[in-house]
Amino acid sequence: MKMTRRIPIREIEFHPHSFGDQGLRLFRWRGQLYRAVAAERAPAVRKLLGLDAVWRHSGRNTLIETEETPFVLPGYEMVLHHRLVPFVSYPTEWCAAMLKDAALVMLDLAIELARNGYTLGDAHPWNLLIDIERNCAPVFVDFGSISPVYTAEWPAYDEFCRYCYYPLVLMSRGEDQIGRLLMWEDSGVSKEQVVRLAGGSSLRSSVYPPSISRALLAASRKLVPGEYRRALKRRLNAISRQPRGSSGSETRPGGISDQIKLRAHQQFLEGVRRRIEQIPMPRTAPLASKANHAEPIGRLLDRLRPESVLTVGQDAGAGTLLAAKGGINTVAFSTDPGTVASLYQVSRTSSHRILPLVMDPTKPTPARGFADHWSIAAADRLRCDMVLALSFAHEVVTKRGLSFEQTAEGLSTLAKRWVLVEFTGDPVHGAPELRASQRSWYNLENFTHALRSCFRRVAPLPGGSGRSVLLLCGK
Repeated sequence: MKMTRRIPIREIEFHPHSFGDQGLRLFRWRGQLYRAVAAERAPAVRKLLGLDAVWRHSGRNTLIETEETPFVLPGYEMVLHHRLVPFVSYPTEWCAAMLKDAALVMLDLAIELARNGYTLGDAHPWNLLIDIERNCAPVFVDFGSISPVYTAEWPAYDEFCRYCYYPLVLMSRGEDQIGRLLMWEDSGVSKEQVVRLAGGSSLRSSVYPPSISRALLAASRKLVPGEYRRALKRRLNAISRQPRGSSGSETRPGGISDQIKLRAHQQFLEGVRRRIEQIPMPRTAPLASKANHAEPIGRLLDRLRPESVLTVGQDAGAGTLLAAKGGINTVAFSTDPGTVASLYQVSRTSSHRILPLVMDPTKPTPARGFADHWSIAAADRLRCDMVLALSFAHEVVTKRGLSFEQTAEGLSTLAKRWVLVEFTGDPVHGAPELRASQRSWYNLENFTHALRSCFRRVAPLPGGSGRSVLLLCGK
């Protein structure tokens, strides 16, 4: 008899994003992530856990590792445990290459599931996370989205287009910012918007879906004699248009129509994958080979050994590489998608653990929706042991018009323990001059005073040069 252990409901915290499906709810308990499964969903989930396709993708780290536990939660029959991904980022914070890789992982999973009679009921990229500890590979985390195939069509295809396919088309045509902003909206990017914004009539053919009728016919060629295919074509067109769950579209194992629909479903997904694969990506940006004050920063990192570092500022690329070379989990904020794409390429092709994100550090992603149900603030999701802010203070004062107090408070919200911030006494070469109103208070003494209002310890780091000073701030 299996021994079970009841989890006290008062000790758990349901995940704010897990509200749409009450039968499969995510929750946190004692620092781990679990999923509660209602009684009516438990048989299907147990069957899914035994599916070879699930284990293969879990072994490839493209589907989050999941296992049944001996725990029970009041009101639920079973509890699953999921591996935790260190940092949660959102698709609106990714560069185009990250979104494309996530879309391909989703399609690869759906194609292999189709071979076993299953599909993905949801197809938005929020179902994936970028795993910093596994070469920034996208991993599919919504285990509850896997469901049986009912039709040759992919019911989630429209959602996939609005949040993956069409944003990628916009990004490939130089409309990166628009594509990312439209993804935030409930409706995502429409076909009409992508045609209007990224190329007019010349783009129309590229955003039409692959033909489901063609996929059905291709799937039938190996199963149906040639003399019957014309009559079958009319029948398949009717089958493909039937709504999900209708009597004519339910799968019946062993039937020839069932085999055709499953094969057509798979071929449709393969056609979508080919279209995504063919979308060209924007160019990457060159990265600085060396960060300012590289030697003293390297010595400090060796001494403090932070578990994670967040880099911000103009030199985020070089600072990121410096931290990552020390084996530290490193998150990078940059407003330049090209820089983010370059860092992502480094993380995918090396042992460096880097999560680069398209984000303005002075305007990080805020919490949205009732009870954070739409997005959790970046300061809560992406806070690191240390913030490395090179060429930052001068940048936010001259370009953003922020005060020293605002700068200190903002850095404090992103750091768990330390901030290493660079102060430059003179305007950086090529940057706008300080305004007259700023010159009266823009000095190291006032900056240090502002930092001390947010940190217990503030001290200059030995090794500064000229008018550039590094200040180590500790909580």
